Amino acid sequence: MRFPVSIQVSPNLTLPINDQKLVFSLGAYLNKLNKNDPKYKVDFIPWLQTSPNGNGLVYMGGKRKPDGTVPTEQEIKENPELAYTVDNGAKMTAELSDVQEKIALKFVNHDRIKAVAENMYRAHKQFIGMSCCTERDLGQSLTL
Repeated sequence: MRFPVSIQVSPNLTLPINDQKLVFSLGAYLNKLNKNDPKYKVDFIPWLQTSPNGNGLVYMGGKRKPDGTVPTEQEIKENPELAYTVDNGAKMTAELSDVQEKIALKFVNHDRIKAVAENMYRAHKQFIGMSCCTERDLGQSLTL
């Protein structure tokens, strides 16, 4: 499982994701309880999503290398079979596309992203309460 530690809101602004601090604190606490016994140790492996030298890890759709590890950007460039491809048979309905657009217009902005980074649960509660998420606005047949 990946635990993002920060989010880049703009080229000049990167914010820490505060809720993830709980996960890392729990790992440290468990290691302390287990006296760092390697048999029970909780380790967090750094995850580079993108990297200028192509070492960023790409894990989408369960796609892995034959040895079970996650491919890097460079390895996918060299071997396109490692790339995740979307099933072209799956078509997005116009209704779903409209819903996604409505949500993106209300949600994808600096203030909302900052709110998620500061407190994901409070931001989620506020988002669910927004008018873009009512059945009337999204269409009676859709539920989120």
